Amino acid sequence: MRIVVPFGFYGWGNIGDEATLNGFAQLLKQSGIKAQVSAGSRNSPHTSRVEPSFRYFSTTSHDPRRWWAKYRATAHAVVGGTPIGDVLGDWPLSELTPLVRSIDRWKVP
Repeated sequence: MRIVVPFGFYGWGNIGDEATLNGFAQLLKQSGIKAQVSAGSRNSPHTSRVEPSFRYFSTTSHDPRRWWAKYRATAHAVVGGTPIGDVLGDWPLSELTPLVRSIDRWKVP
């Protein structure tokens, strides 16, 4: 299974986001599902040190690794714990909405 985590707020050094990423890796490991995970990151070198079992691509540039991961994906996942609140303005819905709308185009769960 090839999973893409396209919502990339990881890499800002937020311990809660990093713990979420570690938790997702542990869930996959404990489930016994063999999966290759490519995740979006704002700082790939930092994020790869935090959770080395995943591959990372930049969400802030036209990174070809992002498009290659999405093209080969058998599933997309939004793994996060950021609460959606009015104090954040449009974010994170401004990034999540286009991802959800693209489900039909990519034809993956």
